[in-house]
Amino acid sequence: MKDEAIVGRALAEVMPQTTKYWFQTPHLLRLNLILLVPLLSSAVAGYDGTPAPALCVKPRLTESRLSDERSSIPEAMARLLR
Repeated sequence: MKDEAIVGRALAEVMPQTTKYWFQTPHLLRLNLILLVPLLSSAVAGYDGTPAPALCVKPRLTESRLSDERSSIPEAMARLLR
């Protein structure tokens, strides 16, 4: 009943019924510890989700490769950066 009120009936039917917290279940604890590595790596390195700001800083790249009309992908990126 409690799960159904939180997540809805369809999802509550397929959720495992357990009395343990997530950190008391070995496979969920292992999963969360593994996922902690990319989280901390991106936080330490200064995660930036888009490559466009990095391309704007390099004028040689934007002038030569992005203005090349033979390639469709660089041409599309150049249009996005304008």
